[in-house]
Amino acid sequence: MNKIALVLAFTLFSINTSAEPTWQGTGEYKDDYLVGTIHVGDERLKELSEQLKKRIEAVDVVAVEVDLANVSALQQQQIVMELAMLPRGTTVTQLISPVVATKVNRYLQQFGGEIFQYEQFKPWMLAVMMVQMSYQKMGLVAEHGIDQQIIEHAKKHNKTILELETFEQQLNIFNRLFDNNDSIDYNDMLLDTLEELNTMSDMPQVMLEAWINSDISAFEKIYDTTLKQTDYDKALENVLLIERNVAWQKKLNPLLKEKSVMVATGTLHYIGPTGLPALLDGDFQLLKK
Repeated sequence: MNKIALVLAFTLFSINTSAEPTWQGTGEYKDDYLVGTIHVGDERLKELSEQLKKRIEAVDVVAVEVDLANVSALQQQQIVMELAMLPRGTTVTQLISPVVATKVNRYLQQFGGEIFQYEQFKPWMLAVMMVQMSYQKMGLVAEHGIDQQIIEHAKKHNKTILELETFEQQLNIFNRLFDNNDSIDYNDMLLDTLEELNTMSDMPQVMLEAWINSDISAFEKIYDTTLKQTDYDKALENVLLIERNVAWQKKLNPLLKEKSVMVATGTLHYIGPTGLPALLDGDFQLLKK
């Protein structure tokens, strides 16, 4: 996710003490779990906790956002070209203000790049790539993300994997963001991204430590700070979290009645009155550390 929140105080912890955010169903849903994930990680997250492994092994189905193993590199490239590239004759600098273009270029130069190298990408894709650059610089990789590790462990134990959406649907979120909201533009997104990358650079580490310690109050603060302040924040909240949660609710509720299920999605999908614990059947309760 490319919204970065205010910096919180943090202390380093070992993954051996992890208590990943987990909700358990009650009554007839007591064998069902909701696990908040984090999509990129560092060395501290290179292995799942034994507790999480045992819960994966105990359920029938593991539901995840998307399993990229089902999309070849060529297919991913084709989808990116279809959804994230500008039409011939249009460039990114034509769609943003000169002031914003200058600021973006200054940021890219820190990584040895120039904005003209990204002229054919839609501005939202440029923002996503800028965040990816910052993650790589900090040593945060998808291989150490919890989603990928859960999928691999589930496959190792022959669990059914349910994808809640496709790679194409996931990438198209940002097209929908701008297609459905006339009150925001590409400048809003790029300025918001630059502000967070430049002034809140510690936030990815804060999110990692909040996840390791199952600190839901920290995620609530992140949610409120990054997705509740401006028109852009609220538009992003709706398309990135609320709409997807509602769509997933329709898929998950029938499954929860029939099978034992672990749902594993980004932790912000579990926050607040529109989060999955509130939407799904099963009266899911946050487990204590």
